[in-house]
Amino acid sequence: MLYLTVGTGIGGGCIAGGRLLHGLLHPEMGHVRVPRVDAGPGICHAHGDCLEGLASGPAIAARGGDYGLAAEYLGLAVQNYACVLSPRMILIGGGVMKHAGMLGMVRAAAKRYMNGYAPLPVIRAPKFGQRAGTFGALALAVRGGKV
Repeated sequence: MLYLTVGTGIGGGCIAGGRLLHGLLHPEMGHVRVPRVDAGPGICHAHGDCLEGLASGPAIAARGGDYGLAAEYLGLAVQNYACVLSPRMILIGGGVMKHAGMLGMVRAAAKRYMNGYAPLPVIRAPKFGQRAGTFGALALAVRGGKV
């Protein structure tokens, strides 16, 4: 399972075999590079046009408020995460996802970019909505890092 939060920044985590994946650093899922679908500026201070620089809340504001364009970039990222990690489910939360129709736009973009190559995982909002991150952190603390 993979969880993405899309708000002021873009963060995420992946659970495999009941454990949170962790390597050299914590996962930086917002700083992946995705193919460009427009020529607008990216706002990431480190990479410019990484996913966070193109689809986070501040990026959407800086790029004229185009949520459809952000959904395209998130769909590209979902397609990449699906191919690399092969999760059964991707949960996408955060403030940007409150925008009307955003989850459906991301699903549609991910399906289009997967282009029938492989099945997409289930893509849905987290059950606990805006509290998902807090509840997840508490669950990890209580269970000693085991999900």
